[in-house]
Amino acid sequence: VHINDSQETTNFIVPNYLQEGTGAILHLLAKASALLGAVTLLGMMLMSTISIAGRVLFSQPLPGDFELAQLLSAVSVALFLPYCHVQRAHIFIDFFTVKAPEQVRHSLDACAQLLMSLLAALLSWRLAVGLMSAHAAQETTPIVGFPIWIAFIALVLAFLLLSVCALYAGFAESIATYKNLRPKQVEQKP
Repeated sequence: VHINDSQETTNFIVPNYLQEGTGAILHLLAKASALLGAVTLLGMMLMSTISIAGRVLFSQPLPGDFELAQLLSAVSVALFLPYCHVQRAHIFIDFFTVKAPEQVRHSLDACAQLLMSLLAALLSWRLAVGLMSAHAAQETTPIVGFPIWIAFIALVLAFLLLSVCALYAGFAESIATYKNLRPKQVEQKP
């Protein structure tokens, strides 16, 4: 098992992958998503702290703290995923490919990126269907009555952003691999 260090791997896709053009915009959106995830997580922690303090000091916890913590933790994790992906901070299991030629590894990475994009798009679509269903049914949490569909909005957008980031990375990886596979042209002297 190899845990990738994002500093080590961001340059092998294409030069300036996350610094220019579409890559920079996607990186900025992923960062914003992660910051929103952090704010969500901090809000959940604050709510839990207040609820625990209320339970200990006044025998009165916040009503519905468990159900809100479930929603907020799902939202925060989903919001962190795009940034994790663009930083290439996932765990890679490269046991079988560690000795493969560089072009093979890059080709497999491109395929993995495109597969991740497809799976994230599928999850985003199904979450959108769940959003519409929860909204139509006016589904709420049992104790507080918080509309569940609101949390689904963040989930749909986070997985959609993950899909777009992975698709972009997959094509960037494919293009870089293709350019390296082409035979180098040798200048002929007259």
